[in-house]
Amino acid sequence: MENLLFNIARALHVPVLLISYAIFAAAFTVGILYLWQERKMKSKHLNELAYQLPSLDELDTLIFKLILVAVPLLTVGILLGGVWAHRAWGRFWGWDPKETWALITWLVYIAYLSVRFGVGWRGRKTAYLSLAGFAFVLFTYVGVNYFSPLHGFLSGASK
Repeated sequence: MENLLFNIARALHVPVLLISYAIFAAAFTVGILYLWQERKMKSKHLNELAYQLPSLDELDTLIFKLILVAVPLLTVGILLGGVWAHRAWGRFWGWDPKETWALITWLVYIAYLSVRFGVGWRGRKTAYLSLAGFAFVLFTYVGVNYFSPLHGFLSGASK
């Protein structure tokens, strides 16, 4: 049973995380469109694209729905990584920079969901928070690889 769980974790850890990152990228793109559309509406300089985009409320809702789908995937991906790490390195969590920044990224998106549900934030504030979240995704996916002894470009696994 342990081998089966390890093999599942090893096979799915990276693809599940990449799917969550792709969904976060879509939320980022919609966030950019939201902020652009809002700026165009305030300046009263709407162009053809502005008329083709959904309303601000619809864009805001789409960002929320995308993040609502991606966060559980990110959670599962992190947990699968822990299962893999337990077998590979003898511990579930070791505070490697990649693990730490994955947790920070997860916390940013949990904060997004918390302020959306709990405080009732909508619109520009949550669009900016979704953009910040994706900045953390990018740093976790690429930037941390220069510092991580286990996950990084300089690790023994990548030589």
